[in-house]
Amino acid sequence: MTSSVVSLQVGQCGIQLGTSLLETIAGEEMNLGSEGGLSDTFFRQQRLVASDSYSIKGVIQKTHPRSVLVDMEPKVIASTVRSSGNESPLFTFDPRSCFAKQSGSGNNWARGYFEYGSQYGDDILDKVRREVEKCDMFRGFLVMQSLAGGTGSGLGARLAQLLKDDFQSSFLLNHCVWPYESGEVIVQNYNTLLTLSHLHDCSDGIIVTENETLLQTCKRRLDIARPTFDDLNKVAAKGLASVLLPAERQSVDPYDFGGGGGGVEQNLLGDLVEHLCSHPAFKMLTLKSAPQVQTKALDFTEFKWTTILKWLRQMLIVSSSLDETLDWGVKIDSGSSINRVHCKSMGNFLVLRGRGAFDADVTTFADKALYPSWASDPLRVMCSKESFLKHEMFATVVSNSQASIVPMRKVLDKAYNMFDEKAYVHHYERCGLSHKDMEYAFANIEDIIAKYESL
Repeated sequence: MTSSVVSLQVGQCGIQLGTSLLETIAGEEMNLGSEGGLSDTFFRQQRLVASDSYSIKGVIQKTHPRSVLVDMEPKVIASTVRSSGNESPLFTFDPRSCFAKQSGSGNNWARGYFEYGSQYGDDILDKVRREVEKCDMFRGFLVMQSLAGGTGSGLGARLAQLLKDDFQSSFLLNHCVWPYESGEVIVQNYNTLLTLSHLHDCSDGIIVTENETLLQTCKRRLDIARPTFDDLNKVAAKGLASVLLPAERQSVDPYDFGGGGGGVEQNLLGDLVEHLCSHPAFKMLTLKSAPQVQTKALDFTEFKWTTILKWLRQMLIVSSSLDETLDWGVKIDSGSSINRVHCKSMGNFLVLRGRGAFDADVTTFADKALYPSWASDPLRVMCSKESFLKHEMFATVVSNSQASIVPMRKVLDKAYNMFDEKAYVHHYERCGLSHKDMEYAFANIEDIIAKYESL
């Protein structure tokens, strides 16, 4: 029986990115000739009595994502539901699993967390419970949100806490979009700080995707001069989908001839959480993929696993999400002396898709110098022989590593500067956030950074 995941798409960013992710997963499943429609992991079937005489026995079947859409403004949800019904041949969002209001959050984290969380939290959870009840074997939640605004960050953080309180035995994974350093939301550093602090207290894992990385990938690797939000979402969705589609576990032990997975395809989200997020002090995850190539160039480009994995490993140790302009001068000393310049990992979850994936040599990712000395079994490898989005070979690594230290430190410093001047604090206090709440968030992020620096 296939385990199922319910996704919660909160705010404009969460809704649009989540939709792009579901479209990518659905498209790949159909390209692979999925029998009987889309898999039960992210989708469900609804049988309806048809109103016309052309349907067989008067019954039609609709495919809905196992998703709940939440926003404090109706426009994005209405557009998303309408587009999925009219433009997508694969699925349509269930309007009964959508929650929208007319008020907006005004980029105020406290309004989303305290006011809307208190007013609407129970109503939203009722919709979530109904989706969970439709799962034959429910595994956990994937929450999609931004860190900069008010709804995705504030209300998203409150909903994550409510989910963990109500479904304590299920995993909770948050995917958060990190704002541009010079973003348009003047209080985005407060919002980011508060969201990360609260999620770290309740979530099992937090995947962070930086807007700047998505933008540079579009411009420098995909040759898109003026990327749209849709372009950015497709890049993020591609990386996420590559680790969510089924694959088989592969042993990294050359003497383990069983392959480690028994040839059984697994749905990876729960396995990813269990492998990377077992330590409660380390929950920050980043995702890197290679190759990053325009689709139209794939037919004229030849790749080898040795080259792809060499790029990906260097991206990992220098903490770069682009497979170009890498600093190849940073190396790892596998002896007793370790070069402290490289980015160290708590654990890595490596997914290979395409021809020859099971035969690829991944031993460089098992190098003990990549990990702290106390890390036990830090590398897990999953493989699929199927191509991915027309890529003959594609690799992604999700890493629990020091990669988040630099962006967290930048946000913390900027938020400190604003807080010292009491800039905009009264807007948050007016909605229920206290001075002590802010101080706790600062201290919490400081502690997270310190723990990662100690690796």
